[in-house]
Amino acid sequence: MTLRPSRRAVLSAAAVLLTGCSEVPSQGPVKRADGPRAAARESIDVAPHPPADGASIDLVVGGFLQAMASVRDDYRVARSYLTSDIADRWDPHAKVTIYDATNHKPASTVATAALQAPVVGQIDSRGHYHPTSSQTLNHDFGMAQESGQWRISRPPEGVLISQYTFQRSWSTIPIYFLTEAADRLVPDVIHLPSAAADPDAALRAMTAGVPEPLDAVLRTALPDGVTVTGTTSVDAVGVVTVPLSASAAQLSPSQRRLLASQVTWTLNGFAAISRIRFTAGGSLLSLPEAAEDQSVSADLYAEFIPFPATHSPTVVAVIKGQMGRVAASGHNFRIMPGALGRGATTNNSVAEVASTQFTMPMISPRSPGAIWHAVSADRRSLLTWQEGSEDIQVLATGVNLRRPQVLRDHSIMTFSDTDPTLIVVGSDGARMSTVVALPTEMGTEAVVLCEDGTLLLHEESFRWRQILQGVNAVAVTT
Repeated sequence: MTLRPSRRAVLSAAAVLLTGCSEVPSQGPVKRADGPRAAARESIDVAPHPPADGASIDLVVGGFLQAMASVRDDYRVARSYLTSDIADRWDPHAKVTIYDATNHKPASTVATAALQAPVVGQIDSRGHYHPTSSQTLNHDFGMAQESGQWRISRPPEGVLISQYTFQRSWSTIPIYFLTEAADRLVPDVIHLPSAAADPDAALRAMTAGVPEPLDAVLRTALPDGVTVTGTTSVDAVGVVTVPLSASAAQLSPSQRRLLASQVTWTLNGFAAISRIRFTAGGSLLSLPEAAEDQSVSADLYAEFIPFPATHSPTVVAVIKGQMGRVAASGHNFRIMPGALGRGATTNNSVAEVASTQFTMPMISPRSPGAIWHAVSADRRSLLTWQEGSEDIQVLATGVNLRRPQVLRDHSIMTFSDTDPTLIVVGSDGARMSTVVALPTEMGTEAVVLCEDGTLLLHEESFRWRQILQGVNAVAVTT
């Protein structure tokens, strides 16, 4: 089933709340197809073959690596390359390790085989992508003779796939959950092989509940005792039926509406689906605002979605004070034109750039250049700059300013960890500063201002970076 280009946002923030936060930024991997539809369209149809009689070590290992790209029958072909005592014990669902296969092939001897290659990222058992850096895969396949045939006795933990395979035969699916206030839906993107990326997989991920640590800030609309009792079915006009347990009939109209909004947006990315209806114990479940056939569409719940659609994430980096974009391959850095790009100097450069999804980059009606907000290299100025321009505007000054944020109302926030002072510049240019008293054990980098004025804290600098990294702009400093 083909996926629509989705509202792409991977939530990967381990957050500790000082008070509630109304919005949760997001992050996703750089290495991917342009969108779920593109991923499905360009998907590799892997049809692996079991090992041939008398196959050499090289052929067995190569065949196993290829077969791990196919999920058919629970990796049946891949298991055929393993020794009989290992085949049923191997858990291919534990995780996925994505490696760069370019110029990195398995090395073998007369009785051994091993693979050494750079690791690009990993996908955990729930489908969440975790980028890696400076890691190397070193795996010995433990070759063994069984009935005169070479087999693998030491498979990897989970599966290994090449970066090429991941880019072309995996899809991203946004799974939506509610904020604690139940006024917004927030996507938690999972990654699945395209062959397994179907509505039932999306529903299984949703019914599994909010993953840790996001359960501190998100919740599901699926109450305890209400379950999905079977697989979905799609009729000739694209109406999908989601079967729920009989207990769903006891839900109030407001509960039904929340549940419908979460499920509908989760399934909205599948192109074959036009509308959705629910059954409770086999009988149609009535829904507020539903059509005569009790079907609903995502448009009915548009108010729950605060995130703009984005199909081609822009990755913006700051390297040696210059702003630029990272190419889709992730290897080429292209410096932007203008004062904070190619024109950056020692006295006119950037430390960090704003990276929230809600308003970045903003497009000015007078010019096609995106507007970016950044902290100067000396961390004394909060800047705004239109890409390509030779003019830079100073919004505020301070000492040891940290990464800025752009809030939904287009106001800009930064934080000084010297005072500590919180600086907010409104969309009208008005500045507000306030001293914030933080617990002494908290690192001052770990501060995020939510649009409702509350603070989100976390004590790990690495997680702090992840919280602030958005889809339309990912700020990186080296």
